[in-house]
Amino acid sequence: MSGHSSKHLRSSEPQGSVKRPNQEQDPQPVSQLEKAQELFREARESKLYNELLDLLDPETPPQKSEACYLPIIKELTQIIVGRSDIPVPPSGSYLWTFLNLCNPNLDHKESGKKMMEFSMEALIKYIKVEDKKKPTLPTPESNSKPGKSQLVDKLADLVFMIPMVLRPTGDRSGFPQGDMADGQPLLRFFCTKTTKETLELHVQHRYLLFLLKIIAFVDNWINLWKRSGLGIERVAADWKEYLGPPFSPERLKMYTTAIDLSPLQGFEDISDEHVKFDHLRN
Repeated sequence: MSGHSSKHLRSSEPQGSVKRPNQEQDPQPVSQLEKAQELFREARESKLYNELLDLLDPETPPQKSEACYLPIIKELTQIIVGRSDIPVPPSGSYLWTFLNLCNPNLDHKESGKKMMEFSMEALIKYIKVEDKKKPTLPTPESNSKPGKSQLVDKLADLVFMIPMVLRPTGDRSGFPQGDMADGQPLLRFFCTKTTKETLELHVQHRYLLFLLKIIAFVDNWINLWKRSGLGIERVAADWKEYLGPPFSPERLKMYTTAIDLSPLQGFEDISDEHVKFDHLRN
């Protein structure tokens, strides 16, 4: 596969494990709250707080804010209830909660510590309430008739796939949640109605450009992956892990790049509606 994308992807770097010194007896188990506190201690040492601050603009789409704190809420729900499919807390009610917990300045004041304590309690309460409302989804191992999404997700460990979930953001009953692109549901990209201004040929050109940009994105990742020297049997699972679920940074990047209508190098004719669609096939 030969890619023409000008984008350069970051390769995922494995996180180093922390080695504990030898101890004469087993350490005491760490509580959920301590694990949650450690999670946000690490977040306060990252750039997450500054990224969240940039989203305080009232015109920022809520989906963009939710995508920003999606990775940390998934880790937190895994700690608290042992699952990561809890709906993302709405930014209108919880953006300041995450800001408080990720604010490195609050950690040094007694009043700040109280704010972080209240914010943590609010998040944990939200997770537990949603956990009760949302039954655990069946998996291929635990159910003889798993859902289609679970089967496809499991198959992606063995077969190279480009996942795409077209579901309105308001629909949180299904699994997984719908994909996003440039702060809006990816579904909207495919809902353009054909009018005098948007001819059928124009829509076909948009879809072709969308597919080519995805192929270029994937091709770039494969070229980087091949340098790792890993066996080909791992390529599907590694791609699935790199891309992640909907709202994950790399998956958002792929679809945001794909819906961008700027021409792709080497395929500039696609944006010219005077060029017949049959000519583009050659």
